[in-house]
Amino acid sequence: MKRSKFIYPVIVFCMLVSASCDDFEYKPAGPYEGKFDLSVNEFVTQRYDSLQMLNEALNITGLSETIESGQYTIFAPYNSSFESYLSDNDYQSLQDVPKDDLITLLQNHIISGKKKASAFPPDGRQFETLSGKLLAIHTAEDTRGLSTAYVIIAEGRTVLTSNIELRNVVLHAYQDDLLAD
Repeated sequence: MKRSKFIYPVIVFCMLVSASCDDFEYKPAGPYEGKFDLSVNEFVTQRYDSLQMLNEALNITGLSETIESGQYTIFAPYNSSFESYLSDNDYQSLQDVPKDDLITLLQNHIISGKKKASAFPPDGRQFETLSGKLLAIHTAEDTRGLSTAYVIIAEGRTVLTSNIELRNVVLHAYQDDLLAD
């Protein structure tokens, strides 16, 4: 008799929990999901100031005009990546970096075509950057969170925010050393 007094409340509880799960609808979260009808410059200025130094470098070199005229994927370093590069190379600002060096540095982060995460295979593949450098990119399973996610890894740098789809560019943002020669 004692056993049945315990089992009935447990059964009722399980039924209530399972019934309430039917009403759950997954909604993806994130401020950068979807497609934005914006240029890189407009997107960074309006929505993503963590990439402000990338935007500045693109404008200094004139590459902002190049990427507006085609379809590209940019592995976008956060401001902290540029700050580390400047500090490591004794520059005070992006203006101090020789323009040809800055162009090559940026081109190391850009590949032709709009490529979302699904374009990068788990077993890896090399993609040619605008500088001619080959960039090894693969995806990996990340099970640290509540659910499994797949992350992009480019030359050992883990992308933190991926698939930011702009007018003619897909951005994959990371926070690590720049992809120098």
